[in-house]
Amino acid sequence: DVRAALLEGGPDLLAVVAHGRHNGGAVYLELAPGEVLPLADMLAARPPRRLALVCCWGGAPPGDIPADPVSFGLVALLRGSHEVLSCLDELADTAEATMLVNRILHRLDRLPLPEAVRDASENLFKHPALRTQALYHWAPLVCLGAYTEGDAR
Repeated sequence: DVRAALLEGGPDLLAVVAHGRHNGGAVYLELAPGEVLPLADMLAARPPRRLALVCCWGGAPPGDIPADPVSFGLVALLRGSHEVLSCLDELADTAEATMLVNRILHRLDRLPLPEAVRDASENLFKHPALRTQALYHWAPLVCLGAYTEGDAR
């Protein structure tokens, strides 16, 4: 259960692929059809040490409307996560974004989150067509938090 793993702890590493949405400035995750997780529910959470939030608005509130001043990623750090991967914008539903996310997720078992993002990004930047596209649309993923050399193990 993703909700329980986010709120009550669980595995050391959790990857959540969900829809991030906002309603009148309130950000929430749509974990499954009809199952939402409001940001307020995270305020008492015990999230995993390493958390990958692959969802729109996971790392920052929408910039075009008044919104919650914090994000799922920041609250996860405040509640105990050491590393958080999250999105600063909407994550495009494109082949490029899917390739990037898949490359990152396949590296998480052996690399800290920042290294997984760097490795996957460098690999994709070798493709000339991707080098000219706006990054914010297909690669708005950032890492929050700190890690030490032994954290990936």
